[in-house]
Amino acid sequence: MKRLNAPAPQHSQTHTGGTDSNVKAAVIGVVGTLAATVLGGVFSIVTGLLEIGWGNNVTGEQAPKAQSTVTVTATATTTVTAEAAVPIGQSDDSSASSPPDGEGRTVHLSDLTPVGNAWLQGSFPLSGTRYRKSLAIARLDTCSEQWTLYELDRPYARFQATVGVSDNAERDDQLETVNFTIYADRNEDGEPDRDEQLGTRAATFRSPATFDVALNGTTRLILAASLEVCGIGYRTIAVWGDPRVIG
Repeated sequence: MKRLNAPAPQHSQTHTGGTDSNVKAAVIGVVGTLAATVLGGVFSIVTGLLEIGWGNNVTGEQAPKAQSTVTVTATATTTVTAEAAVPIGQSDDSSASSPPDGEGRTVHLSDLTPVGNAWLQGSFPLSGTRYRKSLAIARLDTCSEQWTLYELDRPYARFQATVGVSDNAERDDQLETVNFTIYADRNEDGEPDRDEQLGTRAATFRSPATFDVALNGTTRLILAASLEVCGIGYRTIAVWGDPRVIG
């Protein structure tokens, strides 16, 4: 008798199929969870960006823009710095400005109005140095002293100046010697008197002299200049370089 071959059992295939289904389901679940997580994160990021870009918060109110504060602060700082760095009306000559009343105050006589003769005012060179607040006599009389008077607003401690013959003097006048004298007009007669003399200096071309004398409470100053030798020069430019009172 022929033995009939029994069909192979299908148990293992059925079991395998069920396992594959379970694995697929698990994978799909994990992928779905990951996808939901990623999408949720992306949505949160996009929402945050939209809130920052559009300035809207959760309630729909417009959020303040942080950049506005930065802009205002930067503008204010720039304005203050610019004003502090460039003072209005500042001169290129630091000696031109005067500090407040009191010790150390400096007043240039070229900034005052003379009572007597008005001399030239401006910038004049003496031995290569330019004095920007000077008084000058363009033409000295050959045989007489020329002077001018200044009234001060109050007593000052000292008078200072550099005196001499201008570097611009003509060749024939460069040999002249000029005497410079300062007086205190105590009797208020408007003229220089010998007993009122505070100091005198002799100066020549390229050899200036300096004044630094006490004023002893006077409020009326007379500045005078004359040629040492009468009858030689006439166009010699006598310069009071930056004459000033201090104190």
